[in-house]
Amino acid sequence: MKICLLLPVACCLLPVACCLLPVACCLLPVACCLLPVACCLLPVAFCLLPFACCLLPFALIGNVRQ
Repeated sequence: MKICLLLPVACCLLPVACCLLPVACCLLPVACCLLPVACCLLPVAFCLLPFACCLLPFALIGNVRQ
């Protein structure tokens, strides 16, 4: 049962790692100039998308238990 729960978590953490990469790249131009901030927020928006997909299996598991 725990293995089934850990699988979505592992899948969830992978996009998070990919997500942090653009954020690091994003902070570099911000130090130089505030103009790239708009371009910087775009990958962050795409970064939050996998979180929603990640929480979905847990929400479904919660509904099944109720």
